[in-house]
Amino acid sequence: MGLIELREWDSNFFGFKCGGVVGDVSLDFEESVVYERDSGEYDFLLHRHILGKGKLDVSVLGRLGFSYIDTHRILDLRFDKFNAPLGRGVMENFSYAKIDSLLEEKMRELKLIASDLSSVSRFAKDSKIDSQKVLELYDQWIDNSFSGQMADAIYIAKNALGKIVGFVTFKVKNGEGSEGSEENFVDLSLLAVDSGVRGRGVGKGLVNYALNDLKKSGKYAECEVVVSSENTGAVRFYEKLGFLQQKDTQIYHWHRSK
Repeated sequence: MGLIELREWDSNFFGFKCGGVVGDVSLDFEESVVYERDSGEYDFLLHRHILGKGKLDVSVLGRLGFSYIDTHRILDLRFDKFNAPLGRGVMENFSYAKIDSLLEEKMRELKLIASDLSSVSRFAKDSKIDSQKVLELYDQWIDNSFSGQMADAIYIAKNALGKIVGFVTFKVKNGEGSEGSEENFVDLSLLAVDSGVRGRGVGKGLVNYALNDLKKSGKYAECEVVVSSENTGAVRFYEKLGFLQQKDTQIYHWHRSK
């Protein structure tokens, strides 16, 4: 296996060849990456470095033309230690449910609720990626989640009038638990709450409801979530729910000069 792996979904979506660089970044890494990058005709490369693990020679990344984008914080919650009460939101104005499908007109509502999700993604922080394309990516992510391609469990929050005011999606990862364990876990992929009801406990109630339901199934050992370390509000939100920091991963991007 080489140092660059093709990122097929990214390549198809953006319309140019995308790859992910794997392995430690050191002096003997540079020549091999340049060869694979150019012979493979890659236009974009991603490199993730877990802080405190492996080697990272920033000068090598600099010479290769990589730019630092963000630091992703991975937080983990063990279901055997999770014991939050089932909530219904502030003043009982909100209810929560697991759903299997959604009407097309409701999808438009969800996309409006999630309209600002893309602003905290690594793609939005990369000035060389078109902002409209980032918005389209999240639209596609939501479509793929509700079609079952990128989500295995979906929960929604409704207000007293039955309007959807939030949703959260989870993807099952079989045998890919934290710290290399073979336990099954779920990845909390998307969480969005209508801006008009934020700060009223909807997000907390919705996630607690979903986690209780997933725990009750007995199928999963843990839940993971990834957020930008700069998004301190999101980090605090998950920590208050019982999630613990597992690791920080630095994100670097390379673009071929045009």
